[in-house]
Amino acid sequence: MSPFFSGRVGLVLAACGAGLTVATAQLPTARLDALSPRGGGVGREVEVTLQGVDLDDASSLVFSHPGLTATLIEAGRFKVTIGENVPTGGHEVRAVGRFGVSTSTMLVVGSLPEIVEPAGNSVRATAPVVSFPATINGVADADASDFFRIAAVKGQKVYLDCAAQRIDAPLHAVLSVRDPAGVEIQRAQRTLDRDPVTEFIPSVDGEYTIELHDATWRGGPAFAYRLTVSTEQAAAVLPSSTPLAGALLVPASGTAVEEVEPNDDAAAALPLAVPLEVAGRLDRDWYTFTSDVARSLVVEVISQRVGAPSDPVMVISKVAAGAAGPAAVVGEFDDAPGVGGTERFRLGTRDPVARLEAEAGVTYRIFITDRFNSGARYRLVVRDPRPDFQVLAMPESPVTDGKALMRWTVVLRRQGTAALALAVVRTDGFDETVVIRAGGLPAGVTAADCVIPPGQSSGLMVLRAAADAAPWTGPLILTAEAGAVTRPVREVVSRWSVADAAAERVDLRLGVDGLRMAVIEAGGVPLQTQLAGDGATLETSLGATLEVPVSFVRDASHKGFKGEWEAALWGLPGQRAWQPAKPAADAAEAKLTLSLTKKDGNQFVPGTWTLFAATRGTVQWQPDDKVPVRELRDASFSTPVRVKIDSSPVVISAPDESVVGPGGTVSLAIKLDRRFGFAEAVDVSLQLPAGVTALKAPVLSMAKDVADGVLVVEAAAGTAAGRHECRIEAKCQWNGEELISRRNVIIEIKP
Repeated sequence: MSPFFSGRVGLVLAACGAGLTVATAQLPTARLDALSPRGGGVGREVEVTLQGVDLDDASSLVFSHPGLTATLIEAGRFKVTIGENVPTGGHEVRAVGRFGVSTSTMLVVGSLPEIVEPAGNSVRATAPVVSFPATINGVADADASDFFRIAAVKGQKVYLDCAAQRIDAPLHAVLSVRDPAGVEIQRAQRTLDRDPVTEFIPSVDGEYTIELHDATWRGGPAFAYRLTVSTEQAAAVLPSSTPLAGALLVPASGTAVEEVEPNDDAAAALPLAVPLEVAGRLDRDWYTFTSDVARSLVVEVISQRVGAPSDPVMVISKVAAGAAGPAAVVGEFDDAPGVGGTERFRLGTRDPVARLEAEAGVTYRIFITDRFNSGARYRLVVRDPRPDFQVLAMPESPVTDGKALMRWTVVLRRQGTAALALAVVRTDGFDETVVIRAGGLPAGVTAADCVIPPGQSSGLMVLRAAADAAPWTGPLILTAEAGAVTRPVREVVSRWSVADAAAERVDLRLGVDGLRMAVIEAGGVPLQTQLAGDGATLETSLGATLEVPVSFVRDASHKGFKGEWEAALWGLPGQRAWQPAKPAADAAEAKLTLSLTKKDGNQFVPGTWTLFAATRGTVQWQPDDKVPVRELRDASFSTPVRVKIDSSPVVISAPDESVVGPGGTVSLAIKLDRRFGFAEAVDVSLQLPAGVTALKAPVLSMAKDVADGVLVVEAAAGTAAGRHECRIEAKCQWNGEELISRRNVIIEIKP
């Protein structure tokens, strides 16, 4: 988790007629939140209007498909040409202007005639008549409904598909249909990826009215939709807004089969062979399988991860004799939580996932039901483990602190910094070190590698632009390496910004065309942060308090600073808490400290890591005398330093080899090197190899500040000759942490 997500300073977002806007601003950074209209037809042209923040001098659009091109018409408006080779569905689009390359949003390419909703469409009696099949591009207004009329024929099936959240709009659409007499005959919401999809068959010829509004009556340019009216169910080919965890699913290895009813009790359990994949609808379903050999299996239900409004529960039992015999419950499995440190990426799921150690020749029974009684589609997958990993990256906003979650992009000002939150998604027991590197950076831009060790799943990468870095826009290529395996790092995009991620719906998706980055000239950098160290590697240990001097350099062209800045050390694997210092507004330097303990959920690990000083605060900004002074949030990262963290503040010195005769003793001279200010008591003990019982030694307790002692080792009478590799352990308590230092020695028993 990043400091700007876990901090304590809140940010307020307001929902208004213009969509979601930020009440507390930041240095100008391009953000494209919406397009109007949201799409167009294959082989056609469409004029789009941009909606967003800091899109000044936007001169071009960048698409994820080369068959999409754009020509500037006027400020904020482009003519988009959709080539004949562009597939239907969602494609990413970004704006490029004075303040860099923007966040992406979706432009949808369709195959049906396209219609743009007329202005003022909020009165049922004057609703426009729509000839179908067609796709309507509309925008929901606050406290109002949109209406459309269609002429339908008795017995002709009509399909309605309203895409909103699937195309990066926060609209929670409610769709209803009234017959020619004004009677509501159909209503839908949250039927496909939280969007309404439905169908109806007209009972009489006549004019039917379609009504659409937000479930909580919000509205504005960001609340866009594409409503497809057709006679064919597959007419709307659209992107998915499934949870991020669903986009990362490991493909099943078995052959998919359809559930065979009835299988709603144990006696009727459907027998299957592993590996298996079966598709069905959630009610009360039973399955059995028998493994011919002892094997480790992954057993999972896939439903909510692919957009279903469901909450499956799975029970696995071991059957004593026959599919209908008595069973012993192996486990009940419910929600699969995300890994600690990756909370921002929302990788948890309501789908159950289990690891089963199957015994040879034993029959297992699986029971599946749904807490929501949704009747939704699901897949049951039983497969062999395939340890693997994926790495995700999400650009950090300088105002993404407290509970807010901001859409953001990577924009660097000269001498400025940008940060990326990284998450390693480890599957099926994969637990190797992962190294993330930035490649193909333009001249003047640097980024230190991010190393994420075993047992950890989150990290931070900071990019920095030199004072002479030239303006540039292009792809930001990140790769992740684990041993001989290399994976591309994939961007995670927040479909919209939210003020309170704990209370509001957060929807994340994978980016289509990878990360993008810009280096811009516009504006200066209010603050530069520099850690002391002159390139040397800092050394400390678990349990210690790391203290590092930091200096601040301000840009004199800015109008000053308001209030305190927060600054803290950040970037170590396992770090979960932001421990800020609050220097005065005009402070030129400070000392930053970091307690290397488990306090606040931290799980620091030994190793040599990259460390930054992260700083944030409020600046008074005035780019020129023509505009008033604005108060903006800003964030800065220092140049990186290396820090070596040992497992203990104690280093043991002892003889490499010692000899003892049967029935005799040997005295090992023990010397403790107490480092980093540690002076507390230490217990020294001898740990023997498995099966060695002839040697023993009492625990040597060394009092506070004592550095020298003797560990007496005794060999039992009649002990056979031999050399034994033993381990000396020095155990201590420091700042509430139990820490152990180890050293291997050879003890030879020699008659």
